[in-house]
Amino acid sequence: MENSGVLLLEEPELSLDEDVVRALPALIDKLGRSGKRGQSQIVITTHSYALLDNPGIDGRWVLRVEPLKEGSTIVPPSEEELRLMKDDGLPPAQVLLPKAHPAEAAEMAL
Repeated sequence: MENSGVLLLEEPELSLDEDVVRALPALIDKLGRSGKRGQSQIVITTHSYALLDNPGIDGRWVLRVEPLKEGSTIVPPSEEELRLMKDDGLPPAQVLLPKAHPAEAAEMAL
């Protein structure tokens, strides 16, 4: 990324070894800071526990997309979720990912 701009990464963890996935946050952070004209904005979509299981990830920037009857909405972390990540040192994977699982998932078992 030679210029500042937006980089979209859709599930960058796919087909990668879990140890490599755990190293991605540092690599992505370095990539975002390497633009000649300052920081780039990087948007990542993921369901990966390994990717978000890093206390160094700033949980303020981890957003959930929740479905509505018509469309969807973006949900930022609540004050309690932010407290758990900051004060208790929990990674976003432990605090936020459980809320991303569909309530009906257990009913889908064959």
